[in-house]
Amino acid sequence: MRHFRLALVISLMISSEACHRGAQSSTPSLLANGIAPINACRIAVEGSDVSTWREVLTSDFTLCVPPDWVVNEGDARRGSSEIEWGRGALPDKVIGQSPVLLSPGGAPAPRLPDGDLRRFSEVIGGYRAQLFRNRFGTKYYTGISWEAPAVWLTGEATSPRSADVQIAIYRTVRFIP
Repeated sequence: MRHFRLALVISLMISSEACHRGAQSSTPSLLANGIAPINACRIAVEGSDVSTWREVLTSDFTLCVPPDWVVNEGDARRGSSEIEWGRGALPDKVIGQSPVLLSPGGAPAPRLPDGDLRRFSEVIGGYRAQLFRNRFGTKYYTGISWEAPAVWLTGEATSPRSADVQIAIYRTVRFIP
C-alpha cells in the first residue's frame, strides 16, 4: 500500500510539472520566471501597448488599466487623470458656463468655447458603443456608453496623452456573461 501512495504522489508531481512546462511554452505573456501576473490584461488594443496593464473586475464588466493607476469601487485614477463608471444612461455633467450676448435685435449671438468636440462609435466588448473625446480650454473629457448593456465610463484629464490613455482603457472593456 505504501508503494502505491508513493507512486501516486510521484505521478501527480510529474503530471503537474508537465502541465506547468506546457503552460510556460505556450503562453508568451508569462514573465521570465514562468509566473504570469495575477491580473494581466488579456485584451489587445490596436495602437496601444497594454501588455503591462492589469485587468480590473467590476460587477458588470472587466477593463484594463495601466499598472500605476489606483482602482476603487466605481473609479480609477492616476494623478489628475481619472475615470469613473456606472450603470444606466450616461449622466449629464456641467463642466462650465458661457455667457450669451444679445444682439441689438434681441437674438442671442452664440459664444463658442475654446475647445474641440469629437464623437465616434465602435464595437467594443461585442456591442456598439458611443465614444467622445472633448477638449474645453485646458481640460479633456472622455467617455463611452452602451445602450445594451446600459453601462458608461467617463474621464477627465489635463493632457491629450492622458485622454488617449483613457480611450485605450475604454477599448479594453469586456462584458461578463
